[in-house]
Amino acid sequence: MTTNINLADAPGNVSLSKKETHLSKDSVANISQIVTLDRERFLNKVSNLKHRSLMQIDEGIKLVLSLS
Repeated sequence: MTTNINLADAPGNVSLSKKETHLSKDSVANISQIVTLDRERFLNKVSNLKHRSLMQIDEGIKLVLSLS
């Protein structure tokens, strides 16, 4: 995730509005920089994504990893 909305047009990335996510700024799921994190590193859940956004992220991952 990033607040650099200039990355929204990169292949596979997904724009996420602050209205949808209830975050303080518009954001982008930056699919090309996926990392794994241990769940213990997360202290609080800050938002939820709608099913539509999760499906767009899933499609972005497939595109970036050439799985489609």
